[in-house]
Amino acid sequence: MTNKIFMVSLVLAFGCGKDKPEAKPVTPPPAVAPQEPQAVVSIDAGLKEHMHDHFSAIRKIERAIVQGDTKAAEEQATWLASHDPSAEISTHQEQLDSLRTAAQAVASSTSLEQSAKAAAALASECGACHLATTSIASFEWTELPAAGDKVVDRMLRHQWAMDRLWEGLVGPSEMSWSDGAAVLAAEPMEFPAEFSEAKRSAGTALLAKVQSLAKRAQTADGLSARAEIYGDLLNTCSGCHKLRE
Repeated sequence: MTNKIFMVSLVLAFGCGKDKPEAKPVTPPPAVAPQEPQAVVSIDAGLKEHMHDHFSAIRKIERAIVQGDTKAAEEQATWLASHDPSAEISTHQEQLDSLRTAAQAVASSTSLEQSAKAAAALASECGACHLATTSIASFEWTELPAAGDKVVDRMLRHQWAMDRLWEGLVGPSEMSWSDGAAVLAAEPMEFPAEFSEAKRSAGTALLAKVQSLAKRAQTADGLSARAEIYGDLLNTCSGCHKLRE
């Protein structure tokens, strides 16, 4: 893999872009069912499958944490920590060891906050590996969902922004990170009025924290600093979703 640049195109659909689901007046806002990311790699078939499997597992970990499903995140991370690499990737043992260590940290997390931080660190390890092996990943562009007055419209834009931040770490991609941070920083969202006063107060505080973290993300430099912010965002998003229960 040395001296090659592998361009990996992923289709990361999370209910947004051109195929976003039709908004329905449902309260609380419905979870947007994600589709499996698909890797299209113009390289060795074994390596192509391996890269697709890694991206899929890491994406599932992130989505599970947002939904508060630490068990699903643990299962994916455990698989990732023990997954045998393809012959080409096995030549980069140092990067593999770092990735497995990061995956094991997710698997052994004892709280949602730990899982979120560990998942962000795992994504940044992917980005670091891509830099070290000149295997920079590129991503298929998905259009920002149109702005709207409904909560579900705002949620779709938040999801789009989080997807871009994830790409910014994993790619790594300066453009994706900047785009995601800009949308989150400019997208305040009120917690649904149908909930109790206590939940609205807690939800409003969490949404304000998301916007504050996004503003920090706009000036954050380096994978480590960005991973810290992204982990906090994952944990905050999960806390907000939990209030809908």
